[in-house]
This record gives sequence, C-alpha cells and structure tokens, in this order.
Amino acid sequence: MKALISTILLLYSNFAFSEKLRTAWVHFPPFVVHDGSGNVTGHLVEKTRKILSDAKIESQHIVLPMQRLITMASNHEVDLVISHPKVLPNGFIFGKYTFQEFNLKVLSRKAFKKSFDEIAKHSHIGLIRGHFHFGFDKKIPKTNQVTVRNYETALLMMSKGRIDHMLAFHGRYQETLKKLIKEKRILDKRMTQFSTKPLINQHTTIGVRASLPNAKKVLEKLNSSFVKLYGPAKILPKTD
Repeated sequence: MKALISTILLLYSNFAFSEKLRTAWVHFPPFVVHDGSGNVTGHLVEKTRKILSDAKIESQHIVLPMQRLITMASNHEVDLVISHPKVLPNGFIFGKYTFQEFNLKVLSRKAFKKSFDEIAKHSHIGLIRGHFHFGFDKKIPKTNQVTVRNYETALLMMSKGRIDHMLAFHGRYQETLKKLIKEKRILDKRMTQFSTKPLINQHTTIGVRASLPNAKKVLEKLNSSFVKLYGPAKILPKTD
C-alpha cells in the first residue's frame, strides 16, 4: 500500500544545473494527472514546477508506470524522487522536510465510530471520478458507490442527504467547502463540522541519488527553494 502512496514521483537523469532534466511522473490523480496526450497537470506537478523554476532547473516531463519507476530507482537510473525514505531502495539521501502529505479520509455529516468496512457495507459513499483512492474504493460494494464529478458535486450531494459519506483528501475538500459557503450554496453551518476517519496519512520528502555528483548540494538547493516558496516547512516524521 505504501509503495502505491509514495511513488507519486519524479526522476531526473544525467543531472546538471545547466542541462534540461528528464522529469518522470506516475499518474496519481488529483495530485498528478496525465491526460493521455502527454500533458501532465495536478497540484503536486505545479508545486514541483515552481520549485524547479526557483532553483533554475529546466526539465522535460514524461509519465512512467509505477513499477518501471521503482525498477529504475533500484538500478540507480533515477536521480531525484519525491517519496517516503522507507519505500525506495537504498542509495538516496532525503530532505528533512515534508514535501507533500497524503491524508485520505472518510467524510461524514454525522459523528460515527464504525470501521470503514462497516461503513462501506451499509452506506452510500461518494467517490470523485478518476481519483486514486489507494484501493479503498474496491472495498465498497458497487451498489454503494456513488461516482461524482468533483468535490463540489459531492459536498452539495452530502448537504442534501443524497450520499452518506465520501472519500476525500484533507485540504482539497476544505477549499471547496469554503467556496460553497461563501457563495451561499451551502447554508447549513453543520456542514463545516464534518466527522472524519483517517484512512491514509503518508508524508513524502525530496530524495536525491547519493552517487549523483554534488548530490548534497542539489538536495540543499531544492530544499531551499521549497522552504522559500512553501515555508514554514514541517519536519518529516521519524515514523510514518
């Protein structure tokens, strides 16, 4: 499971600040989205592009299957990744800051103590179309799955009682909820106090191949740009 979570990744080959780097991604919506035509978008992609730009590093973006990326990392063909240190093979040095946190939750209007398996059996659960849910969607019977277009649609359906719960990433649903309340499309103040049950909470950080020339300087430069753009940064937990 953690291998799936932590390989929302990018790689660089033949690193040099004066050269254009090859950046590879694993399709991981909504953080990394590949449209099939070579275009790569998503929150994590844009965040990384800003860091690369600040660090004055040019890159070419490609998309790889997850297993292929892990294999290349094992063969020392990957120079830079965004991952949890425990996931990838040895041979990388990692930053101390949390680059991206993946926090998937069950969201509900009412307080609940049931396990996810119990909720899945007896409730209608909203799933955002095209998003990756780390396999939790497969635990929900088809008759209880309600596929929706986006967070806005799901939250509106919850406010009207058309679905009982939804799977949501922390941060993503809060942004949408604030927008709907501001627009007065959701008037029930109780909607601001969702009950949540964490399913996944994984931290990732920046890692650089240790055998890369000037690897420590590369990591320092990327970390510096990250803190400059997104600080104050959280220290990566020792256990995750």
